[in-house]
Amino acid sequence: MGKAPGFGEFYTGESLGLTITANKREILPEEIQMEEISLRDLVYLRKMCSKFVGGACPWRAMSYIFIHKGDIVGLLGLSSPMKNLKPRDEFLCLPRTAKEKGVALKGYLEMRVCVGIQPLSWYWNLGKMVALVAPTLGPQYKLKYGDDLKGIITMSLWGRPSQYDRAYKFLGYTAGRGTRHVSQREYWEMVKFLESRGIKYYKSKHGRLNTLRAFSLAVGDKSVNGITFHGQRRGVYFHPAVEYSPQEAINGWHLRWGLPRWKKVSEKTPPYKDNQRTDGIILSNGHLRDHGI
Repeated sequence: MGKAPGFGEFYTGESLGLTITANKREILPEEIQMEEISLRDLVYLRKMCSKFVGGACPWRAMSYIFIHKGDIVGLLGLSSPMKNLKPRDEFLCLPRTAKEKGVALKGYLEMRVCVGIQPLSWYWNLGKMVALVAPTLGPQYKLKYGDDLKGIITMSLWGRPSQYDRAYKFLGYTAGRGTRHVSQREYWEMVKFLESRGIKYYKSKHGRLNTLRAFSLAVGDKSVNGITFHGQRRGVYFHPAVEYSPQEAINGWHLRWGLPRWKKVSEKTPPYKDNQRTDGIILSNGHLRDHGI
């Protein structure tokens, strides 16, 4: 397992001779490599490869890319878990006091990014491969942070079914509470709107939520629930940490999930407009093209 540019270095893929075209091809498990990258690089790549909107976690974080024959085919992002998550807290029997719960959660990581690059992922269930590698990273977590890894928690964006079914244990659904996902670009447009009209908002640690509330009221939406209750119930999943290696996890994925999927759909056309592009990314000559994100 190699290491890509360090934190703060801008990752383009071209610097390592990598592309992100991930077109249809056969895969042997021993041909897949993992490389650790910086959190900033992961956020950049995720924005280009996934419709999910979310920010970087400022606490503990581990970020990886999966490479096959010079192409980035998967992204994995692990970070400190959120403090309160009812299905997880009940399943793990976590302490109720904030301090004790915080100590207990040091033994877990939340998988915030689990992406297989399309269209190759559609042929091979690459999302499951990424998810199954995460619980094997206990030694890396111990080396980096000094705590034993007990398990991986994750959430599906759209409830069930999801790529985690049958690979992770389903614990239940979230309540659908939380701030609506707003991209950085949309957020700063809201800030400009408020400032142009002299509307006060608070730049504190809760400033983002206050901005959303102020914007909602400014445009005539008096429902605070419209901001703090999005109603989108997400599936909560768990996988205990395992003692085998990432390569062993990849081998197991290939045998159980990847190869059967390939044999079933290899002659079919994936549901994408153009096999030369991924979901949400525009390519230029097969390489990453910077759009100022």
